[in-house]
Amino acid sequence: MGNNVLVDAWQAVLANTRLIGANKVNELRLGVNRMVSQNIQQRANTVNVVQELGIPDIDTSIPLFWGIPVFQFTGFSAIGECNDCPFVNYNTTFQVKDDFSWTSGRHSFKFGGDTRRLRYNQVGAVVPRGRFSFSGQYTGNPIADGVLGIMNNSEGQVGAPIANFRNSYAGLYFQDTWKVSKKLTMNLGLRWEVEPPYLDKHDAIVNIDFRWDHSIPLTFVRAGEGDPYAGNPPFRLPATIPYVRDGRFGRRATQVDWNDWAPRAGLAYQLNDKTVVRASGGIYYVRDIGNAVFDVVRNAPFTIRRNEAANTLTPNLSFQRPFSITGAPTFILANTWNERTSYVSQWTFNIQREITKDMSYEIAYLGSAGNKLRRLTSYNDPRPGPGDIQGRRPFPNLGNVQVMYAPSHSTYHALQMKLTHRFSNGFTLLSSYAWSKSIDNGSGIRTTDGDTLITTDQNNLRRERGLSAFEFRHRWTSSFLLDQQLPI
Repeated sequence: MGNNVLVDAWQAVLANTRLIGANKVNELRLGVNRMVSQNIQQRANTVNVVQELGIPDIDTSIPLFWGIPVFQFTGFSAIGECNDCPFVNYNTTFQVKDDFSWTSGRHSFKFGGDTRRLRYNQVGAVVPRGRFSFSGQYTGNPIADGVLGIMNNSEGQVGAPIANFRNSYAGLYFQDTWKVSKKLTMNLGLRWEVEPPYLDKHDAIVNIDFRWDHSIPLTFVRAGEGDPYAGNPPFRLPATIPYVRDGRFGRRATQVDWNDWAPRAGLAYQLNDKTVVRASGGIYYVRDIGNAVFDVVRNAPFTIRRNEAANTLTPNLSFQRPFSITGAPTFILANTWNERTSYVSQWTFNIQREITKDMSYEIAYLGSAGNKLRRLTSYNDPRPGPGDIQGRRPFPNLGNVQVMYAPSHSTYHALQMKLTHRFSNGFTLLSSYAWSKSIDNGSGIRTTDGDTLITTDQNNLRRERGLSAFEFRHRWTSSFLLDQQLPI
């Protein structure tokens, strides 16, 4: 079923370039951009299908979430309106950037910095109308289970996850392009940057404090300090579930990493009049989009996610009673607190050769390694064995915890070739070929084609290692350019 999609964006830039003497230039830029993005199911605000079907324990108090629930039958396509909608974003970014260039003798210096302020406002819903799965585990046929209304898994959301995220970014850099000799040029640079993780304007972030060895009670931690129920969130956690607001996690989704130093170096050497050799390497930090940390506003007491598996022998979930566990979240979301910033190391070696005065050829090796990359795993899983699923969990009064952490690593190696030929009359041909291989143990935070959302075993990520979900072994692209002055 289709959705109603709206994207409305605008931006403005004010720039000033000033010459200072014969060898200095300063460039100042001020910018702002605004984006409104909406992905809303067709029956939002108009048809309350869940109420018409009489399905209990699904929150229908928010008209924006109205629509058709999702019904999944093993071996068949799902029925219903989208799982993950509506999503509504209002994002605004302010930026100030300044670059100063100074040429002195054989050196060309460049230094400067930029700062950004981001407002990331989002209303996001996952399975707000319910998602009900039928595998046939009771009758042997998923359709028959559906006719009887006995499901093997049910999901839902109570309340509205709302993020009013704010963060700032600052970066400073210095680089020197040094003409060592007529044939050799070197480039050395260093960049430092910091981007504190998001905080919520109303401290609606609720993260989870836990240990992988289950050595401490699983604790809900609201951002900030003081009354954990300040602002009157709509739900109350049972007294049996620890819930605090004692400042242990500050106000942010994760801790600030102040150690993001990024050195870079490169050189170019002219072997002869027709051949140039280049090599370079550097470190680049990866900044996650806001949606990756949005999960920490989905927790109680602001909203509750439910994800409950039925008893494998006796049906206990139905359309009359889709959830058997009440009073406690059965699906919890967390960001590990003490992770470092993800980064990529990149290096390259290139040879460029002039074949004729109008044709040149390049061959290059490009490699990179991603470090501390984010992905999802599961915590509080039931131990293997017979009997009740909840009773086999380390914390049986709670459900699964979906955790975003940073254990992943990736490698990329490529042979790249490029041919450029300038013909007469302004016509240019550019043809390039890449032979590459990309390997990782997690191709993204969210599921991509051929990748798994949750690790099979977070203690043994070698089981997840393989070709990247986005891997392309061979790629050949060609482009044409015609540069002609049209008669006026």
